[in-house]
Amino acid sequence: QKREDILEALYFEMVDVFDQRVERVEEQTISLALIQADMQASMERMVAYRFFWTDLYFLLKSNAQIKAHFDAVKDQRMAGFQFVLRALIDQKVLRAPSYPKEYSFLIDRMIDYSNTWIYASELYGEQEKSALMISQASFQLMSMMYPYLTSAGQEKFRELFGEFF
Repeated sequence: QKREDILEALYFEMVDVFDQRVERVEEQTISLALIQADMQASMERMVAYRFFWTDLYFLLKSNAQIKAHFDAVKDQRMAGFQFVLRALIDQKVLRAPSYPKEYSFLIDRMIDYSNTWIYASELYGEQEKSALMISQASFQLMSMMYPYLTSAGQEKFRELFGEFF
């Protein structure tokens, strides 16, 4: 029991920052720079708690409270991403979807990558969790949006991530 209590306490300490950001998303002025900063901060937090993310499958299978929270948060993350994408569409940074579920599928891919990118860093031997590694991972995550950006959005994207072009 004590091990499980410790894992739960650490998990909820870690995700408190994520949960607060999701709750505040509608209070912020959405921009590609804000999204990138938020994703990078989330990835830095994941690195700080990487022992969770590398054992996430086990934790979700073995702890009902963590699993229930993780499942509930996915719905909140979906809603947050939908809000962000609608704001970018309104700003003419992101084009309107071509078919009804197009952006739902994009959001699924982005959430899946954001949940698992740290595995790849472990698998490929990037033991040093450098600022460059996190910067590259946040670029890879953000670049999933690139094909959906308007010309103006792509220009803003290139300004934000100039070092990768």
